[in-house]
Amino acid sequence: MLLTAPEDIERAFDIGIRGLLTCVQEVLEDLKSNPVRRSWSPTERSVSTILKQNKFSKLLEADGVALENAAKSKLVASRERLREFDIYVGEVMIAGSVKGTATSTQTAIEPTAIAETFWSLAQARDTTRARIVESGFA
Repeated sequence: MLLTAPEDIERAFDIGIRGLLTCVQEVLEDLKSNPVRRSWSPTERSVSTILKQNKFSKLLEADGVALENAAKSKLVASRERLREFDIYVGEVMIAGSVKGTATSTQTAIEPTAIAETFWSLAQARDTTRARIVESGFA
């Protein structure tokens, strides 16, 4: 961390944290006033959903990214304040590379596996975090 330029941390926070906060703030009133009802189960409570991801990669060892991920996880921890409005907040942590990206490896995670993890988390709503790990990722 002592070698990381403050501009690198600022850039990571500007994209990851400011972007997340801005998105949530822009839709929050709509989520509070018009929650999405799961149409296949009319007896369940209406629940709006916010999903986010964190990515950890062996190739992205920048301290700015690590600090950004920690801050985003802390923001997800504020989910208790949103629960009273029937807003569910979930996080998928992706540890490794993603197939089809510039940094993918031979054991990269399939994008469909990531999509299925998000879908399962949003459907179950019984936990706030899920983790998907590339084979051999330490």
